[in-house]
Amino acid sequence: LVYSVESVLPDGGFLPDAAISPVVDIQRQRLEDGEKLVSEVAAEFGARGLVCTTQVVFGSPAHTITEVADKEGADLVVAGSGNKGAIESFIMGSVTRALVSAAHCSFLVGKNPVGVSQALSVLVATDHSDYASRCLARFASLAPTGIGKLTIVTADTMDPNVREAVDNAEGITHGEVLARKNETLKKSLLAVSKDIDCHVIAGSANDAIDEAMKLTRADLLIIGAQGHGFLERMVMGSTAMHMVGSAPWNVLVLRV
Repeated sequence: LVYSVESVLPDGGFLPDAAISPVVDIQRQRLEDGEKLVSEVAAEFGARGLVCTTQVVFGSPAHTITEVADKEGADLVVAGSGNKGAIESFIMGSVTRALVSAAHCSFLVGKNPVGVSQALSVLVATDHSDYASRCLARFASLAPTGIGKLTIVTADTMDPNVREAVDNAEGITHGEVLARKNETLKKSLLAVSKDIDCHVIAGSANDAIDEAMKLTRADLLIIGAQGHGFLERMVMGSTAMHMVGSAPWNVLVLRV
């Protein structure tokens, strides 16, 4: 369990504890608040049979979380997030959005509570790239439990005019090609869930995922992300960034 104490100074720094300043008092109070919080959560985890260690660190959350995860060799980072609009997220920033670029391991962003005893309904979004395939292979290797319904969705992002030309030339539709890939992926995920559906939805990745999440009412979206630079996100956008920062559902971002 990691609690990050953020700086109150304009330069993002921290004053030494021996300094005489109201800022030191604020830092000290935030440190105490963090230690109390992680202690309470650790006790709650302990009551459920989960043993954990705690750390309270100074620094920006995304940086410190990533640093601790790397040091501990974590397979997964779990963070909670409040939903923000696109403009608010862009202006104010977000720890979870920063993790899309900063985290070196997979991370789970929790936005909505899910019943402890219920089987999860999960939506897996994939573009069938080599990276996405490796991410889902890694997911299966973690042997997750508690998953009931699992739905695989792929966005057919090809331009409609190009798609029609390709379909006529090859004798098999592009959608059918993607559907066959979904069926192959389905076989590799049967150890995770025996109840798997597959869908191919025409449109952008964001629109296809939005439609599928609303249709299935899934508890969790699973998606792969390689991470992108700031300029690339500004120009092209990022599906993972959108889902983590603006979408209202729980998201597991896979990274290998």
